[in-house]
Amino acid sequence: MAKRLYGYEQCAGLGRSEFTTVEGVSCRARNAILLAALAPKERFEFFRLAIRFLFAYTAGTARAAHFPPEDNVDYKEFFLKFWDKEGTATRKVISRIPQERSDYRADPKARTAREIAWLIVHEEAALADGLEKGKFEWVETPTPATVAEIIGCYDREHDAVTKRLHAIPAAKWEEKMPFLFGGQEFMRETGYDMAWGFLLDQIHHRGQLSTYLRPMGAKVPAIYGPSADEQS
Repeated sequence: MAKRLYGYEQCAGLGRSEFTTVEGVSCRARNAILLAALAPKERFEFFRLAIRFLFAYTAGTARAAHFPPEDNVDYKEFFLKFWDKEGTATRKVISRIPQERSDYRADPKARTAREIAWLIVHEEAALADGLEKGKFEWVETPTPATVAEIIGCYDREHDAVTKRLHAIPAAKWEEKMPFLFGGQEFMRETGYDMAWGFLLDQIHHRGQLSTYLRPMGAKVPAIYGPSADEQS
């Protein structure tokens, strides 16, 4: 199966499936054709490996980039420090989506701006639920009809989710936990690794959403540095 899913690492590694090409064929198109040809069991195995690859890559990158060699860091507090910093930027980006253009999508196969914003909000609650229960189970929920509803939900839930994360004992973060989709287990990682996977996936989708803003007629806010749209 690995040989048949040609170019998977190039396609899935950094979320480049819509843009990367291999031998002149987009990775998205190539793997869509290959996945359609797989038997159900093979298709399940592919998605299981894809999710494991994403979480292993993101968590490993976080450790390599920030942890000192002795690794004498409180994993929970280290994560929550970045969680707090990223939340402010995430809300700014979501709040810039103009309601009248919120159905904008960069490609027919891509999510709309409103769908991406809701995915980001939904991931926060899913993270807290998973760590508390010791089991992650992704369930799709309908996207609200308006940006105002999404922002309202974020404003109501973000601080509550943050308090829940702080309340979870540090030892819990080190436990191995399953990730389920469609009732089947895709992987089993520590709560800490799961948390980084969720946060970095949010950052990925926030970046995706930020590229939608100007085509929708909105201004890009400052995220990690100044934005040209906010310069006088």
